[in-house]
Amino acid sequence: MYKVFINNKYIIFSQSSAIADNGTDTQIISAEKIINNSANIISFIEKEEASIFIIISSNPEYDFKKFISLFHVIVAGGGIVINEEEEILLIYRRGCWDLPKGKIEEDESIENGAIREVVEETGIMSVGKTSHFTDSFHFYTQNGEIILKKTHWFLMSDIHYKDLVPQLEEEITEVKWVKKKDLNSYKTYASIEDILKKL
Repeated sequence: MYKVFINNKYIIFSQSSAIADNGTDTQIISAEKIINNSANIISFIEKEEASIFIIISSNPEYDFKKFISLFHVIVAGGGIVINEEEEILLIYRRGCWDLPKGKIEEDESIENGAIREVVEETGIMSVGKTSHFTDSFHFYTQNGEIILKKTHWFLMSDIHYKDLVPQLEEEITEVKWVKKKDLNSYKTYASIEDILKKL
């Protein structure tokens, strides 16, 4: 399944509409229509009442790649940091809980960039083990330009830290360990909820 988030709504590229189970909350669109109108996709989706948009395609992988190629893509890396108590590390930024992540620099691998962002944003001293977990896509607007961010997510364990220190210059005001069973009570983004549900 190929999924792209726009705020708390998302697009799914699929061969079948059978995945639709939310009634009026779901809208079916042809792949040709959404690709041909890619420049207006965000304003279109934001105006619609539906929150799930299923893009019907005979070849979802091909059409998904074609769709994302139409946008300026920023590559980022992030961490799902798990401690010995099976708690997840969350950051609080701009009124919402989030996972630590950030843009990959030109001279580093995606994995190293993800680790660097976790260290910078949370104050963790080092990460021992990492493994790729999933990727996510979401749109945002910056200086009037539509940006598509692809984030590579890594599970991280064997954490070494003393005190958690939020990166204030990145508007992070709190860093906190949260038990898996309590994650639902923390307000976050739909794309982050989707990642956490896979744990």
